[in-house]
Amino acid sequence: MTNSQPSLKILYIEDDLGFRENLERRLLKAGYQIMLAANARSGLEMAQLWRPDAIILDIWMADLDGLVLAAQLHADPTLANVPMLALTILVSDTLRGRALAAGCVGYLNKLPPGLDPLPAIEPYLHGQRDELTDAERVRYMDENTIELVAVLQQRVKLADQRLIDLQAAQQNLVRAERLSTAGRLGLALAHQLNNPLQAIQTALELLSDEGTSETNRHLSLALALQEMQRTTQIINMLLDDPRTGANQVMTIDVSDLVEAVLMLLHPKISAAQIQLQKTLKHGDYTIQAVYTSVHQILFNLILNAIEVMPDGGKLSIGVQIDAEWTLIQVTDSGPGVDPMARLFEPFYTSKRHGHGLGLYVCELLARAIGSRLGWHNNAGGGATFTLSLPFTHTAESIG
Repeated sequence: MTNSQPSLKILYIEDDLGFRENLERRLLKAGYQIMLAANARSGLEMAQLWRPDAIILDIWMADLDGLVLAAQLHADPTLANVPMLALTILVSDTLRGRALAAGCVGYLNKLPPGLDPLPAIEPYLHGQRDELTDAERVRYMDENTIELVAVLQQRVKLADQRLIDLQAAQQNLVRAERLSTAGRLGLALAHQLNNPLQAIQTALELLSDEGTSETNRHLSLALALQEMQRTTQIINMLLDDPRTGANQVMTIDVSDLVEAVLMLLHPKISAAQIQLQKTLKHGDYTIQAVYTSVHQILFNLILNAIEVMPDGGKLSIGVQIDAEWTLIQVTDSGPGVDPMARLFEPFYTSKRHGHGLGLYVCELLARAIGSRLGWHNNAGGGATFTLSLPFTHTAESIG
């Protein structure tokens, strides 16, 4: 029978699993409470939190020298009187002296896992203490101090290197974020410019067609010039150059603006055999807004509605007003929108082709001009997207 005290709490700090399990098993059998730490750092944290009655620690550990750990534990006022027993596989008078100078009560050699170490350990758990002469203590404390300084210098060196690595990683992260931002801006710009460029291409194809009438040639030329101007406005808007006037607020007839967008998309509407229904009143709905921004939002909304009806359907465009808003609604008879869809997030798309930037750009433009963009599925099928413009209406529109 051992001289165990069931209430005694033992912290065993050991990075070798075999030794750790062997001593744990024997201490538990003897009635001790035991807490295990697999490395020096966790052992230091557990000692400060658990407040053990005794500590058994390995001298050689991968993450921190056991003598340095012993000095740290002994320097803690709340742990200074806790007996610490050093275990090692090395027989060394110098290490023994340095362990005692660091605050340990004893220094024992580890026994193979098959042997019972308790008879040698227990006396130190219950008050036994090995002593040094004053001269030995001063000598070994000096040696410990030299090693502790060396360890601290090494830690400072490692910390400096980690700081350098962290700064390099931060710079790489900033560079990567800049590249990512530049990539997103490039894709957004490409998406914005694609629509007017497609319209210009269509107009030029009509101009080059010998069968095109003279009237349609003039219309196509006017369309190409108009879209070239819009391309310039888009670029100026993204550059935010106030001298260009691209972001200037102007009076806009909403119905005329809708007609202008529908004229650009007429070839796609016809090709998809989509039935178009308009609820517009020219001259009745005027707003103060940035023409290019509203034009681009409507173009993307109507184009999206066309693309969800590749086999034909019904497209409805309507304008309404209330006390605060001019509401432009684009309704399709397509399959509707998944309620869980993240429509206004960049790079999200439910289409087979596309970058998922159309509605994201619309949302950015709407916010930039103080507008709101929303959507809902219709009871009879399809979806409605609504652009709400909070601008003052003319007297005719509300009278």
